[in-house]
Amino acid sequence: MSVKVFTGKIYMSFKPLKVVRCLVVAFGRVIYAGSDNVCEYICKNTLCENINIDGIALPGFVDSHIHMDTIGIKLNSLDMKNLKSIEDVKNILKVYRNTIGKWIIGLGWDQERFLERRPLTRYDIDEVSNEIPVMLMRICGHLGVVNSKAMEILKLDKIFKDSPNIDIEKGIVKEDILEYIWRNIGIDIDLYGYRKLLNDAQRYIIKHGVTSIGFISVPISVLPALISMDLENKLIVKTHLYMDSISSDIFKSIGLKRGFGDDFLRFMGIKIFIDGSLGARTALLSKPYSDEPNNLGIERISSNILSSILYNSKYNGIDVAIHAIGDKALDIALDSI
Repeated sequence: MSVKVFTGKIYMSFKPLKVVRCLVVAFGRVIYAGSDNVCEYICKNTLCENINIDGIALPGFVDSHIHMDTIGIKLNSLDMKNLKSIEDVKNILKVYRNTIGKWIIGLGWDQERFLERRPLTRYDIDEVSNEIPVMLMRICGHLGVVNSKAMEILKLDKIFKDSPNIDIEKGIVKEDILEYIWRNIGIDIDLYGYRKLLNDAQRYIIKHGVTSIGFISVPISVLPALISMDLENKLIVKTHLYMDSISSDIFKSIGLKRGFGDDFLRFMGIKIFIDGSLGARTALLSKPYSDEPNNLGIERISSNILSSILYNSKYNGIDVAIHAIGDKALDIALDSI
């Protein structure tokens, strides 16, 4: 039925406070909010579905920065956020069985909560699993650890042997190398797998009252699943896309501009990282970390390159979201803008 009438205590706004008793929705859009009498008049000669709200109704929340694919992976992967020690990690790996792809993926560990007070290493994982590739990402999303099997499959020790963002001995990876691993893990996830991840994620999101999101750092490998779901009217959360910066040239070359799309799937721009995170010690600082006196963090992009990207993006009608955590990274962002 295309016209629905909702009755109950309905909050339209809070500043100013506006509460109504009736809401009329036609073809997915609110056409009236107000008194019961007007709603009755609107529906007098229209086939309406009447829905009595048991409780109250609120406007949906908007989350402007969310990683929909990561939420889907997290819901189908090893949840590590409550683990208190490296021994806990080993114990849970012994009994865990992965449900997507060919990798074991874990998210959310934090060495600050571990009894051992140190990051995981590949040797910790190898003790439990050296047959299946494993990638365990820290809670910040800017640092992870892989086992020897993952290192072998992706040839990380050969491709990135001179990179400062990998500790080959310990299997610890950061920033661009972590992104490289994510992209290659994605090769093992087909269209159906991505659709399942995204559907699980959007149902989790909507359950928490969020109805509109900014999907940040979207890998291009996720696009076919999003587009197919949108074409089949399977998206239930309004999704605004900020693609990862690797994809930016593709969208510029085809003339894609901010706002392209429909109500439930819309292209907005790209996401650029200047640095990493404090927990991973990759946030870019003007002074060294107190516990790592030779470390100032990681500068992932220079001010000149960022300025060029910002200029070209503005010229091409594409928004840019900038990640800057450390004080020096913030200086780079502000100077470039």
